[in-house]
Amino acid sequence: MEVIGVSKKPIDAGLAPLDHLQRFNGHSSPVFGYFLLIAPSFQEFVLFGDSIEGLHVLARVAGASLQRGLDVCAEVEANILSKPEKWRECIGTTKKPGQPERPLQPLVIRRRALEFMHRIRRLFEIAQSEQAEVIFANGAFYVPLSGIELPPGVEYYS
Repeated sequence: MEVIGVSKKPIDAGLAPLDHLQRFNGHSSPVFGYFLLIAPSFQEFVLFGDSIEGLHVLARVAGASLQRGLDVCAEVEANILSKPEKWRECIGTTKKPGQPERPLQPLVIRRRALEFMHRIRRLFEIAQSEQAEVIFANGAFYVPLSGIELPPGVEYYS
């Protein structure tokens, strides 16, 4: 599961929940699919992890890099606009036991992809105007940044 949002507290000061009004979680399959489509464009901002598409990844865009993030958003939006209204995008492969590997090619709807990018762009604009950071995280970073409250006595280990 992924979380993308705006943090007013520098991530260097520790992991704190992202503002619930300025974040969204990648719980649903469509959101995750659109994330996989645009994620490679934001690879340069990864702090922890090998690939933004991997597990236990933390990416941060702050300060002067926020303008670069907005530029990346514009590039991705232009790429999406150059596509037909619907297309299939290969985002990897899948393999079931005893069956050959096959490509994973979900149907991408341009309007939805653009809506997703507009939400991402809005996070960058908010962070820039409030001198904050845009944070993307998954894996071990998801629980603390999502503000999930654990029952008393339960500790979170990654």
